[in-house]
Amino acid sequence: MIMQRRIAIVGNPNSGKSTLFNSLTGLNQKIGNFSGVTVEKKEGKIKHLENTILIDLPGTYSLTPHSPDEKIVSNFFFNEKEKVDGIICILDSTNLERNLFLGSQVLELNIPTIFVLTMNDIAEKSGIQIKIKSLEVFLGIDVVKIFAKEKVGINELIKKLKNLSANKNNGRVFFYSNEIEKSISTIQNKFLEINHTTTEEAFLKSIEILSSNTIDKKIDEEILKETTKQIDRLNFLEIDIKKNLIEERHKWINHISQDVVQKKKLEKNFQQKIDSILTHKIFGVFIFAFLMMLIFQSIFTLSQKPMELIGNLISLCGDVVSTIIPQGLLNDLIVNGILGGVGNVLTFLPQILILFFFLTLLEDSGYLSRISFLNEKVMRIFGLSGKSFIPLLTSFGCAIPGILSTRTIENKNARIITILVSPLMGCSARIPIYTLLIAAFIPSKNIFGIFSLQTITFVLLYLLGILLALLVAFVLKKTILKSNSKYFFIELPTYKVPSIKNILTQMWIKAVDFLKTAGSVILAVSILIWFLATYPKQSETLTTQNKLEQTYIGQIGKTIEPIFSPLGFDWKIDIAVLSAMLQRETFVSSLGIIYNIENPNLDGDVSLISKIQNENGKKSFDTLIAICVLVYFVIAMQCFSTVAITKRETNSWKWALFQFFYLTILAYIITFLVYQVGKFLIK
Repeated sequence: MIMQRRIAIVGNPNSGKSTLFNSLTGLNQKIGNFSGVTVEKKEGKIKHLENTILIDLPGTYSLTPHSPDEKIVSNFFFNEKEKVDGIICILDSTNLERNLFLGSQVLELNIPTIFVLTMNDIAEKSGIQIKIKSLEVFLGIDVVKIFAKEKVGINELIKKLKNLSANKNNGRVFFYSNEIEKSISTIQNKFLEINHTTTEEAFLKSIEILSSNTIDKKIDEEILKETTKQIDRLNFLEIDIKKNLIEERHKWINHISQDVVQKKKLEKNFQQKIDSILTHKIFGVFIFAFLMMLIFQSIFTLSQKPMELIGNLISLCGDVVSTIIPQGLLNDLIVNGILGGVGNVLTFLPQILILFFFLTLLEDSGYLSRISFLNEKVMRIFGLSGKSFIPLLTSFGCAIPGILSTRTIENKNARIITILVSPLMGCSARIPIYTLLIAAFIPSKNIFGIFSLQTITFVLLYLLGILLALLVAFVLKKTILKSNSKYFFIELPTYKVPSIKNILTQMWIKAVDFLKTAGSVILAVSILIWFLATYPKQSETLTTQNKLEQTYIGQIGKTIEPIFSPLGFDWKIDIAVLSAMLQRETFVSSLGIIYNIENPNLDGDVSLISKIQNENGKKSFDTLIAICVLVYFVIAMQCFSTVAITKRETNSWKWALFQFFYLTILAYIITFLVYQVGKFLIK
């Protein structure tokens, strides 16, 4: 049996690590021009290199971890099941000094390593030149210069990887002062004596425990005693432990950089000029707000024709089915159940793709990190870390990757707060609901000749979610999750021309995910709703509406109606809300089925928007009720998948259940107030 080689790729966040991973494997991992995109390790086979697996680890600044994503990296190298045969360590040429901090620690693992210089085109434009031969002499390791997007240097790297075992490094290239080294060695020996770990792990653990203010409770008591003894000894010698551990390594790095890095003095470059505007504390905020308005306006205007086309195709499918299959249960299932349910959801695919087009565009360009920088002070005021911004922004696409992205947050309480409020961001699953009800009940007239009233309503829903997220975060910070978030440091990435391939790839991935959901969860729920709305069969003498109320779905709806009636919801809305617990989009599919069955004589090309606008008899919706439903869906925890991820990331059902119940109760209370105040004002 041929053994597979395993090579890990490590580097600082936003250093070009995932781009190189994709170039070597041909996979299309998500790439973003900000830190925290890779939150779990990814694997792929290296092209043109047999039996070699490449493992992409989360970006990290150090192997002595301070945040969950950094712990993934350090734990990976010291896990018996995760042994690797080699390491590719990324060095960003635009900031070699910062990257060498991690690079020097990687050498201390004593695993065959190759260093790869990335971001070289940007470095050259900034007047930075790296003397590769000198760097190789200092580190004692091969260094390869690449341009990953253009595939330049990839072949040379693959050749080096073939002979990686012969490139074994000599281990440590940097040493602390004698007294620090003596303490590290003493603690290291104690680790080896008690835990029977590797020399490399014992060394890094010794540094971590020596420099940490909080001691891991899992560490053996004997090791803790020895550590305390060494800390007391160094304090007696008036040695600042944390300062020495960091500064001495930086002195060594600066010494290397002075020899290998050449910098030409350039005039204020394009990036600095743009940043002076985009990160301005006043102009920057207005620019961001204007861009968001343009994006939301585009979601409505650019999607109209594609939505109409998909709607016409769905209607055509219904006509074809009706000509092939005679009227009966099977025809009813396909036309009213499947096409009426899944088809109504599919019409909103263009809007979701437009949203992801713009989000990926902003990510690729490097603009999102600027927004994170702008919002850092606001984040801290409300108990969030500056690093909370990217996870929260990611949650506009979906709360699940947003919650996973919180692993970059060092402060535990700030991380939990971010997780708990992430569902309040307007995820893409809400777009079909927002669009349906806004299009049906909000006029499309323009305000000031720029943005339509529908767009403004759309934005206000997102702002409501953001405002509530900040308020909830503030309350949690002051009560059960007291948090003093520290100032955070963020290195603004260089501006890049967005990759069309990456943008199209992310849109394709989202489209496939959406279609999979439509073909699985939404399809299953649609069939179930159709069955419950069809049986038991009723007397032909009853009106269609009365028939529907006598079916299983009508009986269930009427039973739960008193619970939601204070919010203005009737039994039809209640059923749609209940079905949306599995997948938010099923709200639309459930309404589509109910209205199709309730109005069997209407032509197939009548849209769901027209049906809910022009109900016969007592209407389920009017403008006030539509607004109440929108408000409810902004807040309510209508996604069991997010609850499961919260449980996994917090390692506690306590926080997952708290998240579900506080959001559900908050949604009920605020929707109740909106409806009751609205009724009073209408009178």
